[in-house]
Amino acid sequence: MTGLADPPQSQRARSAREHEPAPLRLLLVEDDDADARLVAESLRDVAPGPHALERVARLADALEGVAQQRPDLVLLDLSLPDSGGLDTLARTRAALSGTPIVVLTGLDDGQTAREALRQGAQDYLVKGAYDPGLLAKTVQHALERHAVTAALHASEQRFREVFDNAPIGMALCGLAGDELGRVLRANAALCRLSGLPMHELVSTRLAALFDAPSRELLVAALGAAEVHDATLIAVLRHADGALRSLEATVALVELAGEATAIVQLVDVTARLEAEESLRALALYDQLTGLLNRTLLQEQLALALRRSARGTGQVGVFYLDLDGFKHVNDTYGHAVGDQLLAQVAQRLQSALRAGDAAARPGGDEFVVICEGITSSEMAQRIARRLQAAVRGSGAGTQSGPRVRGSVGVCLARHPVEADEALRRADAAMYTAKRSGSGVALYSAGMARATSERLALESALRAAIDGDELRVAYQPLRSADDCAVRGVEALVRWAHPELGMLRPAAFLDTAEATGLIVPLGARVLELACAQVASWNRDRGDAPLALWVNVANQQLAPSVLTDQVRAALAASGLPPWLLRLELTEQVLLAARAGMVEELSAITALGVGVGLDDFGTGYGALGAVARLPVSFLKLDRVFAAQAPTDATAAAICRAVIGLGADLDLTVVGEGVEEEGQRAWLARAGCDLLQGHLLGEPALPDVDLRER
Repeated sequence: MTGLADPPQSQRARSAREHEPAPLRLLLVEDDDADARLVAESLRDVAPGPHALERVARLADALEGVAQQRPDLVLLDLSLPDSGGLDTLARTRAALSGTPIVVLTGLDDGQTAREALRQGAQDYLVKGAYDPGLLAKTVQHALERHAVTAALHASEQRFREVFDNAPIGMALCGLAGDELGRVLRANAALCRLSGLPMHELVSTRLAALFDAPSRELLVAALGAAEVHDATLIAVLRHADGALRSLEATVALVELAGEATAIVQLVDVTARLEAEESLRALALYDQLTGLLNRTLLQEQLALALRRSARGTGQVGVFYLDLDGFKHVNDTYGHAVGDQLLAQVAQRLQSALRAGDAAARPGGDEFVVICEGITSSEMAQRIARRLQAAVRGSGAGTQSGPRVRGSVGVCLARHPVEADEALRRADAAMYTAKRSGSGVALYSAGMARATSERLALESALRAAIDGDELRVAYQPLRSADDCAVRGVEALVRWAHPELGMLRPAAFLDTAEATGLIVPLGARVLELACAQVASWNRDRGDAPLALWVNVANQQLAPSVLTDQVRAALAASGLPPWLLRLELTEQVLLAARAGMVEELSAITALGVGVGLDDFGTGYGALGAVARLPVSFLKLDRVFAAQAPTDATAAAICRAVIGLGADLDLTVVGEGVEEEGQRAWLARAGCDLLQGHLLGEPALPDVDLRER
């Protein structure tokens, strides 16, 4: 049977031919036969690669031929029968925009050579003054330079796509001399924010859009953009006269070799108005009308500062209702609320002029009294407050009645408000436990106040001991869903509370500085675990992704942690990826670039989480040695159904491709989302659909 199928060997040969790169098409425009033969022989002997050389003798023939098939490179003589000099180059470039041109001519004229290069020629060779090897190298270098230029152009195009499609207002502003703050480029979102058309925005001084105080802040931020980034609140005057509050982030980028400021503007008017409204509502307890915890601390801080100028002390009386839970359980919360309101009224009736009462929460009340001259005076006030509480009831003889335990702290400047409240609270618990009803704080009550240190102490012990665990969530290839890496997520195996997630203890770790040793321990455990897994995986090793906190970016801290973890585990540096959030970028300025550069010098990858939201992310890509981007999960989730989110995702993915960055789509929850991100070109995907975080005893192949 012949003609039905190729033999296996023929199929392999045909497949190999199909995958071979097409030969370069070189066009020689040369009227002298001898010179043309010399060029052909030079390229044949020392070729830059597989190529086909076509020769024409007239410029008109060359321009007519390129209309049918564009060459990869042109070798151009400037002296032709139908054209001469630099006009030949100009006509060729006009017809072949984007095609590299090497001038190959007998004109040995330095001025002509310089002008040819200025007009866009890749190189200028004089006939008879080069050897065959030089011609081949010149052609190769011209093609390489052209490829680099094309890649840079594509990268800039991706940057423009992200810029133009960003949902927040964005402007590129000049920084040099008189150009400081002049808008070079703006996006549609900024047009909407300002109410101005694009042609009015461009070339305008950005600061001119804002009120006078904001203008000064913005000009100062632009002037310092080459030193550090800045974030500020500025008030913009809309074209219709309305004032809008914007959060402005100013960062430095380099475009076409020029230092430029990228300004990102987010309308926060509604947020600030809501915050102001909430603050006004939140200063007073809605049930009792007393000060709430926020205003209590402000008033107490003022009283303590005033005590520095007087002779008396500030008395802080912390009162808790005994048995109030029983009231709620027996009579219901409505009766309990009525009782709290009555307690508040009776407390206010027992206050002296200038005293203040607050309800920080629940069944707790605080009274601030200034000018306390003795502990006996404080005791009398506490008993008076107790008597007021005992008189509270639900309005009937059979209704609930309560009594209160009062803790007293006498303090003066420089004691802080928080500390005075903690001492009074500790004294209240002493009064409650002893049954005395009233207790004055003393140093012997330190154990009660140390409760706030319990979590810190337990966490420190967990880090030093064996209570920290690491869960691993897989990152899968968008192409075949194979596991390519894992993200390390810390857990705390608390001996009493069980397995705790980060939300239960990371705030404490950051507030106390324990985040630094905690981060080191997680890095150590994760590197050791992934290195162990990789010893069984052969040629398909897993990469490890670890989150980095702000305090770890102190000089040499993170670098030393990484070195130690890699050395102890044997994990190759190129398999470790460190994730930074935008909050880390904004908070950790001094020495951050140097620290990250030292880490990347080890071979470790560094990248940005939640990329695509703006807020300095574009500036970070330009300034930091990043190797990967994690696409913001909000845009990734909306991309299958929202055109704007899809455009932003495609632009970010394209930007990553142009800059040779790995792009990860995270937060993948649904199959449609996974399919869309895979088609769009994400390299890796991560999310609950593709695998939940799990401790090392769960085989990755089972997830």
